[in-house]
Amino acid sequence: MADEAPKKPTHAERVKRSGGVKNTSLRLPPGVETDWPQNLAELLEWYGNEVADVNRTAQLRIRDATKLVNACLNSEITLEKAGELASEIHARWGEPAPGFLRGKSDTEINQVMDEALAQAKQPSKGGRGR
Repeated sequence: MADEAPKKPTHAERVKRSGGVKNTSLRLPPGVETDWPQNLAELLEWYGNEVADVNRTAQLRIRDATKLVNACLNSEITLEKAGELASEIHARWGEPAPGFLRGKSDTEINQVMDEALAQAKQPSKGGRGR
């Protein structure tokens, strides 16, 4: 695509080129999937990819929201249409961190998100009968 910048080398690639990291062997706990990084260079690569993915999706989500607001501010669309487009943004990108997290500390946000994840992992009630 025309709007994509050339791929920069990952941190792991730069580490490998510079001679590597000493003591790159990681001991994996039992049951950890084998696609998990097996050494520090791979862990650093995973980290770099994680940061890049989050940043890129945030940029795209913000771009979509900015277009929506600008269109509304410039009277190109109505507030009703803006609401429809906002729903499309949520469908595309998923729900952002819940708004009730604004103003909370990092620790409080992590706690709320962990609790929500734990609830999501609970078996649903009223599922298929056995």
